[in-house]
Formats: sequence, structure tokens, C-alpha cells
Amino acid sequence: MQEINLSEIIAEIFSKHHCSFMTVKQVVSNMPMQLKRDLGVAEPHAAVELQKIFEPMLDDRYVFSRRGTWIYIQEARKPEEFIFDALNKRKELGKTAGRIWLSVPFSKKECSKILGQLVRDGKVILKLEDDLVFRFYPAENAEENETQNPSEYTLENFRTAFDSLDNGRIFVRICDLRKKLNWPRNVFDQGLRQFRDAGIIQLHVGDVSLMTREEIDDCFIDENNIRMGTVTWHGK
Repeated sequence: MQEINLSEIIAEIFSKHHCSFMTVKQVVSNMPMQLKRDLGVAEPHAAVELQKIFEPMLDDRYVFSRRGTWIYIQEARKPEEFIFDALNKRKELGKTAGRIWLSVPFSKKECSKILGQLVRDGKVILKLEDDLVFRFYPAENAEENETQNPSEYTLENFRTAFDSLDNGRIFVRICDLRKKLNWPRNVFDQGLRQFRDAGIIQLHVGDVSLMTREEIDDCFIDENNIRMGTVTWHGK
């Protein structure tokens, strides 16, 4: 029997579907039956078992990754390249953090970490849209987008307000930041969620015992109904 070059087979499958990663089960489903028999995967296998079978057969063009219970075979590329692939699909529309995460082969935590770093490096722009949703854009078309939809509700303005309140304490009270920015309440809360999900900031419960009733009301209630009182900048 002719030796099977699994890496070349995967390259053909990826090229046919215009993708750079698939779950191991998707890869198998795109193989002809005779090849499945030759590989010993004609019968259903768990993803972990498929990884054990395929891993010794792959060259350095491909690696395995995991997202929850999903196991992927992906091109051996830098993680941020997958982020840019997601952003550059109809990039004029922008992408939310959740939409980007669904388009990459790694965990939500890893996706948020990479997005946050790309924003901090100025390679990706986070921008509020007319529907009051923050979306990510590749930096190269940021100038065009900003001209089309100028807005005061930007990450840059958020950071400026944060720094003015920091005073060397590292953390800032959310109620103070809300007052300083004076953004509409829903815009401010949406910004906190998106900046948090992108790994740019971190939210903390904080000490509300010394806050007034108004200051407590101006904290942030997250999706788990937990009142967050302070915010810190990632890595600061």
C-alpha cells in the first residue's frame, strides 16, 4: 500500500474549503471512505482518539489545538494571524469579540488576550457603532471608518479618563469613571463589557462599604448579577 501523506491530504481539504483549521472530525468527514479505511478511522472515533492516530503522521505544517471539547487541526501559524483572518472577512462590517472567537480555533480566554494585545499595540481598533455595539477593525482601515462615523465613545477616551483618575492606585472606581466620561449609561456599560471581553481591562468587586447610595448605583452589574466596583488596566 502506498504511504499516506496525511499533511498533503489535509492541505487539499483546507484548500477546497478555503480554511486554515477544522475539527479532527470534520477532517475525517471530508476524506473518501477508502482513505478512512486505510487510516483505520472508518468507524466513529472520539476526537481524542483521532488526535492520537493523526499526530505522528503530521509534519510541522500543522498542529492540534483545543477549544472546550473541540479538538482542531490547524495550520502552524501565529494565533494573531487567525484573528486577522476573521477581521478581514468583510472587514468593513467590523466584528464583535464573540464573533471573532467563533472564527478562531482557540479558547475565548486566549482570543481575548490576543485581541487586547493587538488593540494595545495599535494593530486593531475597537470602535462604537451606531447600534451601540463595540466592534473590532483592522487598523489599516481605521482612518476610513473614523471619518465615516466619528465618535467620542472610544477606547482612547476611556483610557484618558482612566489615567486621570488613577493617581498611582492602579485601580479606578467605576462610579468615578462613569461620572468622568459622562457617556450614556448603556454605552458605558457596553464599553466595559467589550473592553473586558477583549482582555483590555479587568473588573473587580471592590469595596462598596464606603460608597454612597448613588455611587453604588453607578457601579456595574455584570451578566452574573454581580456588582463590580473597580476597574484595572490589563498588565498595569
